[in-house]
Amino acid sequence: MVLEHQVRRDRDVTDLALPADAWLDWLCAEYLDGFVREGGAAIKVAVVPSPETSAALAERLLTEAGGRGFAVARVDAATCKAHLLHNLFHEVARQLDWEGLTRDFVRRLLLDAGWALPGDGALEVAAVARANEQDATIVRQDVRLALTRHLMHDRGLSRQFRLGALSMCRALTEPDELRVELAAHVRMWLRGELPRVSSLRDAFIHQKVDRHTARTMILSTAAFVRHAGREGLVTTVDVSRYALARPVDDGRNRYSKAAALDMWETLRQFIDGADDLGGGLFVFLVGAEFVADDARGMRGYNALNFRLTDDVRDRRRPNPLAPMVRIAAC
Repeated sequence: MVLEHQVRRDRDVTDLALPADAWLDWLCAEYLDGFVREGGAAIKVAVVPSPETSAALAERLLTEAGGRGFAVARVDAATCKAHLLHNLFHEVARQLDWEGLTRDFVRRLLLDAGWALPGDGALEVAAVARANEQDATIVRQDVRLALTRHLMHDRGLSRQFRLGALSMCRALTEPDELRVELAAHVRMWLRGELPRVSSLRDAFIHQKVDRHTARTMILSTAAFVRHAGREGLVTTVDVSRYALARPVDDGRNRYSKAAALDMWETLRQFIDGADDLGGGLFVFLVGAEFVADDARGMRGYNALNFRLTDDVRDRRRPNPLAPMVRIAAC
């Protein structure tokens, strides 16, 4: 028996679409120039009409974000199995300038501690000591204390991330052959390119990033880029392939229905954990199949469906700030 007040499933999502440029203008004005820059976070889903629109939208958003001082990354399920969260993290990590971020973090740390920096930008303890006409032992102790206070005691970063960041910082402040090599191994570990984790034993890191620790590593990365002076982390993730019943035959990743459900659970976790993501904007790009396919799309996973659909909405105007928006064809 169907009750009169029940809403048809094909009407629980608006058909109203926004032009891509208009939606991006809203994102920049409301999030990049305000909420996210001030430490907030948002997870958005954009339903795009074509792969070309998805690519153009991602490119413009990341260009706008990069120009505003955000660290940016672009992930595509065609080449990255993003439903395995550690793969998503590693793909983001490969696109970040870890050496530059670490250098900027240490530079800010020294300035906050009251030390003048050498004119050539060197961050070694000996160079900082000479620039301040101070004994190197005193500077070394002060730098180590600052790293302990502002890095190792920062509970906004996971323990593994703190240990890795400490090794990268010490390779700059107290460089020697072993520390420089260890820092290089840490960067490989972040990118998922380290063959054996045993090479990190001197950093007290004993496991690779896996799907159980990847979430805290993503949160830590977003926090660290802000500590390094960036405005935050902006990432686009094209997951349109997961909802395709007939995979594209182009030699790139194909996904089963089980993998699609794993991806929607990962997306659900991002949405529910947005409050823990300081200074981050993640935009997930999906195709029309995500809305239309009851088996492989969002309706196949109610926990996600309930978070993206609105019980009350305007029938004549799309809401650009909704968790999920439709993008109009160009």
